[in-house]
Amino acid sequence: MPLWTKQDLMSACKASDPTSNFLNNFDNIHGISIDDRTIKKGELFIALIGENFDGHNFIESAISKGACGVLVSNIRIAKKYNGLFVDDTKEALINIGKFARNRFNGITIGITGSSGKTSTNYILSNALNQFGKTHKTFGNNNNLIGLSLTLSRLPRDFNFCVLELGMNNSGEIRELTKIAKPNIAVITNVSNSHIQNFKNEKEIAKAKSEIFLGLEKNGVAIINSDNDWKDFLITEAKKVNAKIHLFGHSKISNTQIIKLVNEKEGSTICYDKIKNWHLKYLNTTQAENVIASISVIKELKLPTKKVTKVISKLKAFIWER
Repeated sequence: MPLWTKQDLMSACKASDPTSNFLNNFDNIHGISIDDRTIKKGELFIALIGENFDGHNFIESAISKGACGVLVSNIRIAKKYNGLFVDDTKEALINIGKFARNRFNGITIGITGSSGKTSTNYILSNALNQFGKTHKTFGNNNNLIGLSLTLSRLPRDFNFCVLELGMNNSGEIRELTKIAKPNIAVITNVSNSHIQNFKNEKEIAKAKSEIFLGLEKNGVAIINSDNDWKDFLITEAKKVNAKIHLFGHSKISNTQIIKLVNEKEGSTICYDKIKNWHLKYLNTTQAENVIASISVIKELKLPTKKVTKVISKLKAFIWER
C-alpha cells in the first residue's frame, strides 16, 4: 500500500497540478521530506519557508537525490518542475498531517511532560512493536511542523502511532492534540525545568493538561501519581470524561512501583505483582518511564509479559534521525 497517492495528497492539501505532469515518472509517493539533505528516492519534497531559509532554493538538490516530486508555493517553480502548487506550504503540510491522522484506524498515543517524554516514546514504541506495526515521533519533531511531518509519514495500515507533543508556550499543546487526536494521553510529569515562558509551575501544569482536550471518545489519561500536580491533572482529565490511570509509587496507583533500585548495571524494578525485573541498561529515572509505558500496555489490554524481554534489553535513549 503506497503512503500517498496523487489523488489523496492533492485532496489533503487542496493542491493544483499546473502542468498535469506531477508524479509522471513515479507510481506513488513513498515518503514526505522537508530536508533536501536527507531526502530519499521516491519521497515528496515540500518546500517550506522559514525566517532564515526558503525550501524553494533546494528543489534541484532534492530532485537530484530522487525526489518523486515537489510541493511549492511558487507557480513558476511548480510549472518548471511539474510540481504541485499551494498558497502556503506550511499550511499544506499541516493539512496533510491532519488528513493522515483522520484516515488512520489504529491506536494513537500522545505523550507530553516536562521531562521523560522522548524516552517514554522510545520505550513505548519498542514495546508496541511486539503487538503490531508502530509509527512514532523521530528525533525532536514534537512541535507543529514536526507533528505534521510525523503524521504525514504515518502508513494507514499500521496498528499504533506514538506521538510526542512538546511546547514552549501556553496553547501549543492544545493545537497539537487537536491534530493528534490521541486515544491515550500520557503526562510523564510536570516541573519547572522549562519554565522560560511561564510565570510559575501551575501555568506549566495547565499547559500540559491541554493534551486531554484532544482525546478521542472513551480516551484514557495516564498521569504520574507521584507528581505534585496529579490532583490538578486528574481534575482537568475528568472535564473531558477521560478514564484515569495513575502510575507511580503511591498506593492509589493503577500501576504501582513497589521498589526501584539502581544497580551497577542498569536497575531493578518491582511493580504490581512483578518482582525483581532487571533493566540491563536503564537507570531508575528511565524505569519510571518504563512504568508509564507499561500503563499504556495495560490500558490496551495487551499482555505485559510479552514486552518484558524487549524492554529489559533496551539501551538508554539516543537521538534518532
